[in-house]
Amino acid sequence: MVPAPNIVWRGAHPNNFTVGRPGGGLDGRETFHHVVGSAESAVVVFNQGSRGASSHFVVTDQPGVIFQCVSVNDTAWCDSNWESNLRTIAVEHHGDWRGGYDNPTVRDNSAWLLTWLRENFGVNRAIRHRDVASTGTICSADLPVEAIWARSDEIISEHNQPADTRPQWLKDRVIVPEYTVYSQVEGLYLLNLNDVNQITDSRRFPLNQNFVISSYTIIGGVKYLITTSSTNANLAIGMRDSEVSPTPFTPPIVEPPKPTTPDWADSLLIDEENRTMYVLRATQLIDLENGRPVIKDGKEVWFQAGDIINDVSAHTIVSEVTYQMTEYSFQKTKEGRYELANGIKSSDLTVDPKACPPGTPANPEVPGNPIDPAEPMPDVPTVEDRLTFLETMVRAITDFLDKIFNSWRK
Repeated sequence: MVPAPNIVWRGAHPNNFTVGRPGGGLDGRETFHHVVGSAESAVVVFNQGSRGASSHFVVTDQPGVIFQCVSVNDTAWCDSNWESNLRTIAVEHHGDWRGGYDNPTVRDNSAWLLTWLRENFGVNRAIRHRDVASTGTICSADLPVEAIWARSDEIISEHNQPADTRPQWLKDRVIVPEYTVYSQVEGLYLLNLNDVNQITDSRRFPLNQNFVISSYTIIGGVKYLITTSSTNANLAIGMRDSEVSPTPFTPPIVEPPKPTTPDWADSLLIDEENRTMYVLRATQLIDLENGRPVIKDGKEVWFQAGDIINDVSAHTIVSEVTYQMTEYSFQKTKEGRYELANGIKSSDLTVDPKACPPGTPANPEVPGNPIDPAEPMPDVPTVEDRLTFLETMVRAITDFLDKIFNSWRK
């Protein structure tokens, strides 16, 4: 079966077609029309509610692209003939096909659509619009309907060819003039081209073993060479192109590596005036050569907020991070003793001890004045307590004097 073209739905206005095919049905015809304009302009017209016209498909000038405006199960208004509308699949074609106009892309798109309609909707003949119209028209002008149908026949024939059952490596094999290659590895295996993860046998070929090659194939993006004997017998035996060479292997001359100075120990290393700095937040001591924390006695070395770092005399940049270095680390770096070059992130240090968190050694907290208690001490009477006591004493004295006065009157 021929796959469907790239059909893009561009539905017509519901005023411009009839739902279903009342009293009719497909009878195998495809009616050919031309737009006298662009495919896009036809879609615009079909979307105008008062236009009273539509087509099932519009063939564009974009490779492989077909617009569909009406379902094949519904009746498009296209042939100027109601009986024909009820039975046809109408196809418009981009462009004005009068006067020798031709467009290969439109023709190819039309042939592909026709083939798909023949295989899926029983289309068996081509009709020009002018052959069925009840009113005068030259549509579909010079559109090469017969050539489109002939190309459709070719497409059907191409897709009905017997399936090629050969393995993919053999389909992709390329024959080349014979040439000799030499193994570049010790113990070269020949591989099974049906499964290159398997070897063909236990033979291992020595370094500089020669092979006569007359074809190659590509598997998974890798090139495999095939000897003349395997090529002639269509044997699935090959070797990786990367493991052989047209010239014998010659051991390379290996020169000892030249020592290099890392950028952080050379161009990025800046000497500064010695100064004292303070730790802003907990931070690690970093081994600048390896870019990892310094380990001492099996533990990472940390500094805490407020710690004092004396004799800071340089800085450098490692992996886009700036580190401060003491005079000791700076001098060891200049000597090439990179294993002793340590540093602390500049962002974790300051020259201002007041910037350290309060309560740290660099910025101790100053005790404040004691806060008075909100309530009076329990053994101190309040004003109300004192007034109550005086009232009690006055009342007692008054009662005593009344008793003496009454006793005297008797």
